[in-house]
This record gives sequence, structure tokens and C-alpha cells, in this order.
Amino acid sequence: MENIKIIDDAVDYVQYSQLTNYITGPEFKWEYASRIVRETSDLVSEPPPEKYNQQMCRVLYYNPHIQTEDWRCLDSVFRVVKPLLLIKVKVNLTFGTDNPVRTGWHTDSGPGIMEHSTTAIWYVNSNNGGTLFKDEENDTEFFVESVANRLVIFPAHIKHMGVTCTDERARFVVNINYMGENPLAGQD
Repeated sequence: MENIKIIDDAVDYVQYSQLTNYITGPEFKWEYASRIVRETSDLVSEPPPEKYNQQMCRVLYYNPHIQTEDWRCLDSVFRVVKPLLLIKVKVNLTFGTDNPVRTGWHTDSGPGIMEHSTTAIWYVNSNNGGTLFKDEENDTEFFVESVANRLVIFPAHIKHMGVTCTDERARFVVNINYMGENPLAGQD
């Protein structure tokens, strides 16, 4: 799909290793979520079976409130994304399953500012899960596999869903919702 941008090796190896060790390590504080996708207007299909409709997550930033100072650990990812205005930053851990589970079509947009926002997904670890996108114009689906240090950027109004992995214990991603691109970001 032409409006989806994929960047492999998004951040340098040292920064990637530090981030991965922190997010997947014992110091990171996870919260249990009994739903993968909120059952609100952004869910546009059936949720996954109840047994699989759970994840661990942590909201780091939700504009205008900093939920935890941990959001700053993602500076190296932000330098690639270059957000003009951060809306939400959330880390997700979905558990591996015996068979791939689709988590439900949804969009990250909503009324107001979110209508014109952008989503970036940064894949923390490699596995055979990923993100499935819906191309409604051509009635096709486009799958992006979870590859460590891959960044996928797309308009938040595009329907997409997570797909669980079957080859690892868990799939880790960072979701970033933001407005615009800061033309000065990343300059020293």
C-alpha cells in the first residue's frame, strides 16, 4: 500500500539494544488489559475470541499528560518519526498463541484531532506475527511482519489489526500516535 512507509533498522543498533533490553526486561512495569482493542467506535470488526482478547500494555504518554517519565526512553525512535505533536505512546505485549489470532480491525483515528493523525508502530522483537492492513479501495490485505527494529508509519484512519505470533512467547510493539512531522526534529 502506497501510504504505508516501512523503515528497517530504524534506530542504531546500540540504541535498539538498550531499548529492547529495557522494554523486555524485569524493570519495565506492565499493566494487564482485558481487551486488545477498546470496544468503542474505533473497533470496526469482531474482537478476537475471549481467550485471546488480552494483553499487557503500558501507556507512557497520553496528551497532554505524561503517564510516566519512561516515554523519554524512546527519544531515538522519536528522532525517526519526528512528531510535531505527540498524542499517545503505548507499549504492547501480546502473548504467543498456537495459531495466528487476528485481534480485530480498527483504526487509531477518531473525531477531532485524531482524524488527521499518523500512527507509527515500532517492532521491538522479531517473530512471525505482525500487523495486517486493509486496503479498502482494492479490497485486499497487506501484512507487515514483526521484524525487530522495524518502524511502520501510516495514516491513523487506515484499518489495521495485530496478528499474534506462534514462534515466540510474546510480540512486543510500541504504538505512537502523533500529528505532523517536525521539520526541525533530529537536527543537532
